[in-house]
Amino acid sequence: MTLRAILYLLMLMLFMTPFASPYSRTSTTSYVQGHISQDTIWTFDGSPYIVTGDVTVEAAAMLSIECGVEVRFDGNFSLVILGRLHAVGNGLSPIAFTSNAFAPLPADWNTIKFVGGDCQFLEMKYCVVTYATTGITIESTEKAVVEKCEIIRNRQSGIAVKGKGNVGIKGNVIESGWDGISVTGDVCSGVTISNNSISSIQNAGISFLSCPASTWTHARIFNLTISNNTVLSHGDGIRLYAHAWYEGWVHDVKITDNTVSCNGEAVSLDSYSEWLSWMYGVAISGNNLYASESGIYLRAYHFGQYHPYESLQSVATIANNIVSANQRGICVLGDVAATLINNSVSYNVYGFYLQWFGHVAHWNDIYCNALYGVYVVEGGAVDAENNYWGDPSGPHHETLNVDGKGDRVNGDETTMDFRPFLSDPIDQINDRPVASLQSDKTQATINQTVTLDASASDDDRLVSKYLFDFGDGDNSGWTTSSVVKHNYAKIGVYQASLVVTDDLGVSSNNTATIAISIVERLPSLIVSLTLDPATAHSEEQVSVGVHVTDGVDIIEAAAIQLLSDKGGTFEPISGYTNSSGGFIAIFVAPHVSQQTDVRITMTASKTGYNIGVDHKYVTVFPSEERFDLILASAIPIVLAVVVSVVLVLRRRGRKRKGEGKRAQVDLRFVAIASHHLGDSPRQM
Repeated sequence: MTLRAILYLLMLMLFMTPFASPYSRTSTTSYVQGHISQDTIWTFDGSPYIVTGDVTVEAAAMLSIECGVEVRFDGNFSLVILGRLHAVGNGLSPIAFTSNAFAPLPADWNTIKFVGGDCQFLEMKYCVVTYATTGITIESTEKAVVEKCEIIRNRQSGIAVKGKGNVGIKGNVIESGWDGISVTGDVCSGVTISNNSISSIQNAGISFLSCPASTWTHARIFNLTISNNTVLSHGDGIRLYAHAWYEGWVHDVKITDNTVSCNGEAVSLDSYSEWLSWMYGVAISGNNLYASESGIYLRAYHFGQYHPYESLQSVATIANNIVSANQRGICVLGDVAATLINNSVSYNVYGFYLQWFGHVAHWNDIYCNALYGVYVVEGGAVDAENNYWGDPSGPHHETLNVDGKGDRVNGDETTMDFRPFLSDPIDQINDRPVASLQSDKTQATINQTVTLDASASDDDRLVSKYLFDFGDGDNSGWTTSSVVKHNYAKIGVYQASLVVTDDLGVSSNNTATIAISIVERLPSLIVSLTLDPATAHSEEQVSVGVHVTDGVDIIEAAAIQLLSDKGGTFEPISGYTNSSGGFIAIFVAPHVSQQTDVRITMTASKTGYNIGVDHKYVTVFPSEERFDLILASAIPIVLAVVVSVVLVLRRRGRKRKGEGKRAQVDLRFVAIASHHLGDSPRQM
């Protein structure tokens, strides 16, 4: 066997050998149900694991699941953890808990439930949980960690915590369902929720609900940290609701650095009872809360009774938040005294909406709120000194500051204390974005695609969303795409329009519009192309003339594009027709070694017209000067060959008669040839 054949066989064996990955899949399928009473590992090689009945991990056992394993539930079954669950994948090979249905739907299976006792735990990292009724249910006070998981397309809650817990929910993506994260029970506490992305939720992104059934049981929500989450919800964003007949408590709660936009209340804390309600130790700071019913909603309210001690009045601190584009920016009702410091409250209908007394609002930027910067409900009062109101002249009050050009305030000298006020803002003022709309055509035929472009819209922060109204009864809905396409089905003139918002939900003050005419068919551009001269040598110039009409009128500002199929250059290569419908360019012919026909193509286009095209040929010859140079260079070579032949003949001629005479003749010929060689271009 030759060396070449051996190398070929080795390469063939190499490529036929399967790639050995630590996560290479086998054809094994494992069916599981019933009880796990000893430590068990679900391996990648045994995957997928098809759950055909409830699986219960007993208190003395731990179930470990390897990276890349798929757990498929073949019915309305649960994975119940009385002991320990260690399900830790990685970014490349997550662990999947999903439906085994061919066409899966939410609620195909039940849940992963942790009900472990003392010293048990649940640890889930880099897992994907889909198509369950509730993704993960935690009913234990032992440690539970859910981190960097995707919990999507589940029907009820992504994660449901029952009662008091020791739960860390961090860095997860939670999408769709009734609630994103829900915590329910007579007592809700011991939960940390941070760095999660929660979206497409119907009821509440993060919900704490304490509603005891017993008459004399207190409703309590406390010891919570909710930070650095992004929540986009169709209902409420972050909601804490304690409701009891006797007493409701919400206390020791930190809600910081979240971004929330929703259709309901962005951040809502509500303690309500038939007897007494309390709210204290509440800190809401550093949040961006926008485009909601209320940015911040606080209420501690009792029905028919009064607090026995004024010193126990509920208090909350609200600081360093950006509250923008809501119906009510910060709404405080009932028996809550709020300290409001260094917030930016703008573009709401009401900036502050305050009930009760004892409110302090200092060092806030309050501007561009539609009805009131601060509105005090009858019976309430606020110390609102040292705020910026949108103008150096201060807030506008009908009697106390008639010349004030800032946001409006109500109340009187005892309920609304706004002096002194600031003449300059504390932080950056957010300007409204400016909408700008362009179209690739203003005239089109029926069902021809029209492209609308809003990318020229501008803002001092960031243009976040776009709403295109096509003018025919259809619109894009709010979208993050700055370019959309649309087809018009009927003849007519349509007024397309655009509104944009920034990343704080503030909409553009202007509506950009553009008229689009839809016709049955478009007129065509008629193009005439001339070349002068029609022949040229290599690298010579040819004048290119263009004239454009529609068959009747000349067409000004038609876009011209020139093209050569065999090289050469144009100056300019593109442009627009002048007021006479003309356009002129220079074509520099390519270098050719033989006669070549070069096709010059011209394309004319303009909105409202079909494209016009024309072409002509220019014949390009090799350069005459270069041909003469080649011919002149060849003469010395020919003469040298002739001289060599003559010298050979001379040597042979010496052996013949008349050698002397012929030699003289040959020498004369050589002298003549040598003279010509000396004058050749090669020696010049």
